[in-house]
Amino acid sequence: MKKLSQQNYYQILDVDPKATKTEILRAFDLAEETYGTDSLATYSLMTQDERRKILSKIREAYQILVDEESRKLYDQYLIKTSQITPEKIRSLQAVPRQAPAIPIEKETQGLLPPADGISSIAGEESYSGKTLKKIREQKGVDLKQIAQVTKINITYLRLIEEDNYALLPAPVYIKGFLVQYAQCLDLSPEKVREGYMKLYSLARTP
Repeated sequence: MKKLSQQNYYQILDVDPKATKTEILRAFDLAEETYGTDSLATYSLMTQDERRKILSKIREAYQILVDEESRKLYDQYLIKTSQITPEKIRSLQAVPRQAPAIPIEKETQGLLPPADGISSIAGEESYSGKTLKKIREQKGVDLKQIAQVTKINITYLRLIEEDNYALLPAPVYIKGFLVQYAQCLDLSPEKVREGYMKLYSLARTP
């Protein structure tokens, strides 16, 4: 069996590359139940730190695969790097956008309070990390709250807000993170993703 670091997201969730969103959600729920802190099945087989790392990868895989655009880009990445053949990738049909984020516990729902004075910033087409940080702070949302809800490593969230492109992971991962971040701030995931990546591309162009 491959090490976790060598597995692609489909292998991590143990789903076929042609899996539907329902199948991906079912696999995610099963994986969370299997490796959760209350699981008796893995309690004696691995340390708490090992379970934490596995859960982090499971949630990262879910975030990418449940969003249609992020999944399409990831599929293209797998094909380009010869990790999978095109015929094994599902046919991408037109589907509703803005797929649900990782299921949020009831106590974290209603994360965002009503906020005034956001439109002048939120209306920008190019969302820099600094702009996103201003929106977040004006809405009174702590970065730790976003990390808790999305299960994204807070280090990556800080790098996004700092526009620290050099230390961010591959674009396919950044786009998935941006979608989850935008949903937490009640912003358009598509506009935030495209706006941020436009600046990212300009900064990374020689």
